[in-house]
Amino acid sequence: MLKSRIVPALTMIGALLFASGAVVLALYYRPYRVAGPSMMNTLHVNDRMIADISAAGGNGVRRGDLVLLAPDAFVGGDGDNVVKRVIGVGGDRVVCCDAEHRVVVNGHPLAEDYLYPGSAGTETPFDVTVPDGRLFVLGDHRAVSMDSRAHLGDSGRGTVPLSAVLARVVAVVYPLSRLGEIPGGADPRYLLAGDAVLAGLGLLALAAVVLKLPRVSRSRASRP
Repeated sequence: MLKSRIVPALTMIGALLFASGAVVLALYYRPYRVAGPSMMNTLHVNDRMIADISAAGGNGVRRGDLVLLAPDAFVGGDGDNVVKRVIGVGGDRVVCCDAEHRVVVNGHPLAEDYLYPGSAGTETPFDVTVPDGRLFVLGDHRAVSMDSRAHLGDSGRGTVPLSAVLARVVAVVYPLSRLGEIPGGADPRYLLAGDAVLAGLGLLALAAVVLKLPRVSRSRASRP
């Protein structure tokens, strides 16, 4: 009697959790491959990352976010999509550099713990006020990154339009040794959806185990 109640309940709750999490992941997130080294060590070449496509067009993008940009985000760009970190948004003044070679945003030096080991913050001097509707972006491996610094002479002073944003990177899913969120990629919706999928699978597995348990009759259970 107890089993006949527990198994359907576990199955129903597990299925609902799994389905709700899977729907959220399917609607809002897509996998992409990292094509180049400009974001090392945050992202490695050939990492598989998950990105939130609801951020397309710069929707909700903030300083510190990692964004996937269309190949033509910069003047003359082509080839693969590129990933960069947002350093400044519309209205920000981004300056290089202070006495410790740190990028300064609105008068405040950035503590960029995510930079590639041994990489200087940047050696290219600039002083850019980011126009509305645009972003100033840099790679975490400054020595090899072709980013806003390489396009300071363009009409947008190295900035890219919000329309060039395809998605916001939230996590690495492969290789498994690097599985997890990335600095600047915290996304509660992604975490909740992933947890729902895992919890749903766990409950479905538990229901299968309970279903296979041997039945104990009342007479045997009450026998001294």
